[in-house]
Amino acid sequence: MGGGTLLVLLAQSLPDDSVLRSWIVVLAPSVSVALSALWLWIRREIDRQIERRRFEAAIREARAALMAGVENPNTSDAHKEELRKHLEELEMLLVQANMDRIRILRPRT
Repeated sequence: MGGGTLLVLLAQSLPDDSVLRSWIVVLAPSVSVALSALWLWIRREIDRQIERRRFEAAIREARAALMAGVENPNTSDAHKEELRKHLEELEMLLVQANMDRIRILRPRT
């Protein structure tokens, strides 16, 4: 049952001559649509937060793996240099992602 249906059931439990009953019946479809829109917005925000946390976790894991390789005394100098390049690339990707976010949020004039 949707929110509109529940409102109609609530309205039907009120006395027939109640002014509130007629208002609830009239507003039920609009309230249902508004609640659906609110739910969709909340779900989208939750999905965005989950995706952002996954992205941040992947960055932390990649950074930790790269740093572990650089700090490992058994890693050759050539391999350490390659790991440092990947670490720099990761940092540039983060800066670019932040710059893209800033561009999106920048107020238009």
